[in-house]
Amino acid sequence: MKLALGTVQFGMDYGVSNNLGKTSNEEVVNILAEAGKSNITLIDTAALYGDSEKVLGKTISDSSLFNIVTKSPVYHGKIITKRDVDLLTDVFKKSLELLNCENVYGLLIHHAADLFAPGGESLIEAMSELKSQGLVHKIGVSLYDGQTIDRVLELFTPDIVQLPINIADQRLIVSGNLEKLKNYGVEIHARSLFLQGLLLMNISDISEHFNPIKYYFENLEQFSINSGMSRLEMCLDFGSSCKEIDRLVVGVTNADELKELVEVTRRIDNNKYDYSSLSLVEEEYLDPSKWK
Repeated sequence: MKLALGTVQFGMDYGVSNNLGKTSNEEVVNILAEAGKSNITLIDTAALYGDSEKVLGKTISDSSLFNIVTKSPVYHGKIITKRDVDLLTDVFKKSLELLNCENVYGLLIHHAADLFAPGGESLIEAMSELKSQGLVHKIGVSLYDGQTIDRVLELFTPDIVQLPINIADQRLIVSGNLEKLKNYGVEIHARSLFLQGLLLMNISDISEHFNPIKYYFENLEQFSINSGMSRLEMCLDFGSSCKEIDRLVVGVTNADELKELVEVTRRIDNNKYDYSSLSLVEEEYLDPSKWK
């Protein structure tokens, strides 16, 4: 199963289309049960996702059922000191404690710019040391754009990268960066497949902030009508058909949502449609941090 489970909703309110808020612990249990039943083996979390790690540690009955990826603290691009390096190690070991496991599948630098700050290479060394100790299987970085990918590859070859990609945001495909990463043997985890749910919302429910690109959502709807696919099916088909992508990290608020995603993923006909015409030109709307 190419789907992986994102867990930011387990620890905090998240998502422009999420009206339910943080997922209850009871529902987390149901979601994890559905994930296990559906052969979803990878879980993505982070120390900065509220109490997501703590919730997972209390609700995963058998940690061997899942490969868990977590992330480093964020240093906001300042000079990286020995204290910062020690913080990475301390936060990671605290994550292991909260997750109630002896080791995890992956550890990512949460903010790629931290690697480019003076002393940033020491963060890579610290992660490599944790890997050599058997506390983490693969190390890597979470990033946003092609320029960052090129700069990261100048520093080291990560085992894993996590990056944004969706029908609207096809920049890393067009630039060739996705193919470049795969040629380096990097495991690619794609996030933001639904652009925080924006790509699935009814046009009438979308914020006025997006009025300048209202035409885009109308184009999505027309493509949906012409293809006979729902926008959910379109998004999942797009992600599943990207051969370079190893995992599609998706977030849900309840087990029924996850079950629907699994059912749709299993029935879609990959590569049947060309989605290149749905790439959004106005890049400022592709980064949720810039939304009002």
